[in-house]
Amino acid sequence: MPVLQGQPLQFDLMSAAASREARLPLGEGVTIPADAYRQLRLRFVPNQPTSEDPVPEKNVCGGMVFNCVVAEDGRTYPLLLDGAPPEFRLTSERIAGGVLLIPPDSNADLVIDFNVAWALSSFVGEGVRLLPVLIGSASVERRPVETLEERASR
Repeated sequence: MPVLQGQPLQFDLMSAAASREARLPLGEGVTIPADAYRQLRLRFVPNQPTSEDPVPEKNVCGGMVFNCVVAEDGRTYPLLLDGAPPEFRLTSERIAGGVLLIPPDSNADLVIDFNVAWALSSFVGEGVRLLPVLIGSASVERRPVETLEERASR
């Protein structure tokens, strides 16, 4: 999404706006080359950005980091991402149908769903902890292609 490359956006993965009932649009319509895609990557703003990294206009994480978890009582915890570049990869097993198929001259919405789950993790000397895990999936929803007559009537 070209707009987000220059001006990242913070959004709440747990809010009603991010649920299936009321989806949160993250960008405007863009042209994606027709193809079959097996992987989708979402890049996060690094928590320690360089001077060249674009950052959100306002920071709801309290200024210390850009990716965070806000507890019900208002406390903020940094969202730790596993891996060198801060990104979330949706691979073929997390994509509905195994691939994102973008046919030529189609009109579609790319839908990315996030769910929070709990996982057991063991730490040496500390026993087992229950940790939240972010799970994502992606799909393409086709929209009817607007005809020239429909465009002219607007």
